[in-house]
Amino acid sequence: MKYDKFNLYLESVLLKSENHTGKSINLETRYTMGVENPDDYKKYNLPQSFFDVYTMGDGMEMKWRYEANPEYCGGLDFMNMKNFLSSNSVYDESDIEREDLLEFFYTFDMVTPETECGFMITPEETYKSIYYKSGLYVYRLELDFVGYITMLYHSKAYQNWPSIILSLINNEETELMQDFKKCMTELDDNFSWGNYVKTFNDLRLDK
Repeated sequence: MKYDKFNLYLESVLLKSENHTGKSINLETRYTMGVENPDDYKKYNLPQSFFDVYTMGDGMEMKWRYEANPEYCGGLDFMNMKNFLSSNSVYDESDIEREDLLEFFYTFDMVTPETECGFMITPEETYKSIYYKSGLYVYRLELDFVGYITMLYHSKAYQNWPSIILSLINNEETELMQDFKKCMTELDDNFSWGNYVKTFNDLRLDK
């Protein structure tokens, strides 16, 4: 998979699942033209892989739902560059007092209405790991941007999939994880939970 075109690969694998199961997957997509002058944003010290994706599309949205079991669904919602670079301004002083990292948290993916993923950009550096925000608290995913895109693809952008990654880091078994395994197995005969975990472990930054 070429990570900068991951959305097209993801579309393809979802449509392949539809053909495999013979059951409809409701798929909606929205893409935009890419960022025209990525060099204008180099001062934020973001990885080249991030610009590679954003030169393909300055923001993108995908939603899917498995018609046979509507609880199986997912998607992604990548902000455009302008909204990404102002996304840390939505927090007030009381929010930052509860979670001081919010001052430096810049959202690029609105994973669900309640959860987001983004970069931690301080005046000194841009952290390598992507962070996951739930409520007002943020957590390291131990994935760089390419790792994030890779696991998003292998997760088929399943609803709140970064929470599953966080559970792997914390050695927890959750209801969401069980639902994910059932959904992936139903959509893909070749899905292996063991291979999924191995892929993450090969990519994780703290190994």
